[in-house]
Amino acid sequence: MSETPLPPAVRGGAAARNRRVRVALPIGAAIAVVAALLAAWAFTRPASVGGPAWPTAPAGGPFLPWPATGNATADRGLVQRAIHAWDTGGQPAISGAHTDVYPLLIHTGTPAGPVVILQGNDQSGTARIAIITGTTAKKVDGPLYVRADRRSPPPGETRQVSMITARLTDQVGQAPPPGSPALAVVLADPDTTRLRLTSTVAAIDDGHGTVRGRLAILTMHHRASAFTTTISGNGREPAWTSYADDTTIGEFQAHPLTTVGQPDAGHLAVRFPDTYAGTTTQPLVVSRRGVLGQITKDPASADGAVTVELVTHPGFTLAVRTPTDDIQLARTTLTGMQLVDGRDKVRPGEPVYAIQATDDSGNNAIYLPLAVATSSAPSSPPNPATLQWSASTTPLQPIADLDNTTTQLYVVAPTSHPNGT
Repeated sequence: MSETPLPPAVRGGAAARNRRVRVALPIGAAIAVVAALLAAWAFTRPASVGGPAWPTAPAGGPFLPWPATGNATADRGLVQRAIHAWDTGGQPAISGAHTDVYPLLIHTGTPAGPVVILQGNDQSGTARIAIITGTTAKKVDGPLYVRADRRSPPPGETRQVSMITARLTDQVGQAPPPGSPALAVVLADPDTTRLRLTSTVAAIDDGHGTVRGRLAILTMHHRASAFTTTISGNGREPAWTSYADDTTIGEFQAHPLTTVGQPDAGHLAVRFPDTYAGTTTQPLVVSRRGVLGQITKDPASADGAVTVELVTHPGFTLAVRTPTDDIQLARTTLTGMQLVDGRDKVRPGEPVYAIQATDDSGNNAIYLPLAVATSSAPSSPPNPATLQWSASTTPLQPIADLDNTTTQLYVVAPTSHPNGT
């Protein structure tokens, strides 16, 4: 049985919303019986199979021409609720009814409850994608919240739509309780038959991050972020690799910097992009490989350039923590690539990660690769009372460097609501 495409949204109340997602009424009792059987079959299909309940966006347009998939493609009520959440809780500057809505994912039973991915036009006619979830697996019929509302990516160049966030409370974008795991949602194109997630800073729930099919919904350590997660896909087309999308509301987003000149005595001049609003703190300067430095407090030059102090500069100082310790080590600092540790021992070869709160509240942090330890010889014996090293100095080897002059540099800062302009 064919389905009618979703018509343009009609501004108004509940009746208008119902009209937007309602299919044509069946003609005759026999057709009604067939429709009921199809709906029952769709509701019980596995997650990897798309269903006839929703039309696919036409190729050559602004939307991804991917069929809807998920284990709840027959749940039209869930889609109605997700559209309502998008219309009322999406990007505030252009909130309101979306038109030409095509569901991409309708899935339930995740750690965040329902997960729905929609694409459609906003009131300005701009194609957008929204990722909408609940809060916990226990609230199947609870409220839904927009976690990402971003411009639709180029259909011909896009292999995946993704989100990685631990911010899954009813306060959109707010920091979750300490230690809350992150949820990774990845939907790939229909040609993908296997997905793999790789994080430079966090473990993935199954230890491998490999999933059969085009849909991956995994839990990750709370240190995980889109910026440090790589997604790879295999299938009928050549293998591909890309980074997770980092425009989830409240999460840290990477803004590309423009390099001015060459490094000089451990310093480098850069210019901020227009997309970076700035904060009162000293943001980290990073590459995809790891931390490279930190913006200094020196005023900008006449041409708008600011100074970066590189991690290799003898005076570089930054608070760090080891990946095995989830309690911030206030007295642990990095000085000129020497780890001066007052409370914990660093083992040889163990990665060390930097943590930097780049928003003004001081509550939000992103974890990024910084360096690996080259030695753990302590400068003093451990304290018998605490079984911890009372002090140690550990030489470090930077993970990232500027040997490649084409390295793209970024400054990281938390997104706000709205996001994904």
